[in-house]
Amino acid sequence: MNRRLAVLLPLLLLTPVGSRADALFQSTRPITACADARWVVRVQTDSQCFAVTPDQRWQRISTRNGLLLLRRTPAVAGEPPLYFRRADVTRSIPPAAAAEPAARLPITRAFRQAAAVLRRSRAHEGSDVGGLGLLFLLLAAGTAAGARAAYPRMKRNRALRIARAEIAAQQQALRIRRLQLVTVDHYGTEELDRWSKEKEKFCRTRIVKRLDSKGLSSQWPLISKKVDAQIERSAAKTAITGERRPKQFQSDPQVFHPNMDPLDYERHCALLLRRSGWDARATGASGDQGTDVIAHRNGKYFVLQCKLYNHPVGNNAVQQASAARLHQRADWAAVVSNANFTTSARQLAETNSIYLLHHEQLQAFDPVWQDQDYTCIRQRSSRKAGA
Repeated sequence: MNRRLAVLLPLLLLTPVGSRADALFQSTRPITACADARWVVRVQTDSQCFAVTPDQRWQRISTRNGLLLLRRTPAVAGEPPLYFRRADVTRSIPPAAAAEPAARLPITRAFRQAAAVLRRSRAHEGSDVGGLGLLFLLLAAGTAAGARAAYPRMKRNRALRIARAEIAAQQQALRIRRLQLVTVDHYGTEELDRWSKEKEKFCRTRIVKRLDSKGLSSQWPLISKKVDAQIERSAAKTAITGERRPKQFQSDPQVFHPNMDPLDYERHCALLLRRSGWDARATGASGDQGTDVIAHRNGKYFVLQCKLYNHPVGNNAVQQASAARLHQRADWAAVVSNANFTTSARQLAETNSIYLLHHEQLQAFDPVWQDQDYTCIRQRSSRKAGA
């Protein structure tokens, strides 16, 4: 008796999980099934007979007079277990099981090895070889069961490695896109809608496609949250000195370049102010009555008009900065550029107390001290005019 149990136990472990549960069936064509076996045989129609379609799944309960008694899964209210002819139904194979036959390979191999040992043990009944065969069978069953349990986790980890490799390859592009798409509203809250759509597009066009090419698309719902967190971590990293640049130029708000996008230049100026302690944000493509960047610190407001030019900046930029200061009721205003300023622009800026700055001056710029310098300049100019 003990030997029979020792043989049956590993056989139970080796049996795939789906085959130990009640089998699932589906109809081969649209049919009518009834709650009474007699009506099925006589092909009668009654209130206890129901239409069955091939897309429905049914679980076996028992058999009676050659008929299968099946219940609907998932259950439907008001629908009892029904009788089916065997010729009208076939076993239902889950898509995952059909797509992943490799999951049973280690189990089948272990079973064959154990069965061979068992046959040899029968030829030596009464010797120690029989006991060794049963022991090997138990060990093989345990190994197979462990392999079956570990296989889904191995697939999930492989899919996660593929996703992380793609994120690492696109880290620079993701970081730049986050800087370009995430804006801050007037209350200091980050607006993430456009960035969220960009992440969805990246996952759909890059990661899911790579998983699909490896036969791992079914793992995406299981790893999507971890992938999203990995994208956020990679996109939040700052630029690295000597970072490999793409073959084609790509505008980056963290790194100044004369050919960068003008909107990225505004974001670059806002970043420089934030590094020196200002709470600064770029207003975006729409602007705000001439305000490209608005910043505040210690209750004081500072507005910027940003000009990425390859020629000197003229009066128009100074007029825009003056209007922006008035509209925003700011304390200071400046025109920031990578280029020089015309003589007339400097004269107009001095008259209207508008600062003219190169973007590299932003981190060290302090309007409080600069106000004192402007006052001294005006006093000297007044004395010269009086003379």
